Amino acid sequence: MSIGAHIARLEAMIRLRVGRELEKQGKTAYWLAREAKVTMTVAYRLASDQMRRVDLAVLEKVCDVLGVEPGELLERKAKGGKG
Repeated sequence: MSIGAHIARLEAMIRLRVGRELEKQGKTAYWLAREAKVTMTVAYRLASDQMRRVDLAVLEKVCDVLGVEPGELLERKAKGGKG
């Protein structure tokens, strides 16, 4: 398996839970962009689980403004693509 294929497979195994956390806290992607000082595009992609790579500095900002730990925003999908 090529390195690119391996990375793509790993990306498909991890899901972001930023949107769920925003909803739970009654906050929006716009709020996240403003408070975490990230672009609206980044905030929207995080909230809708459309990010394929997350910079650790961005993840730290998001965790800080939401008051959560990184593990609360990441979910490993079950093998076989379901989860």
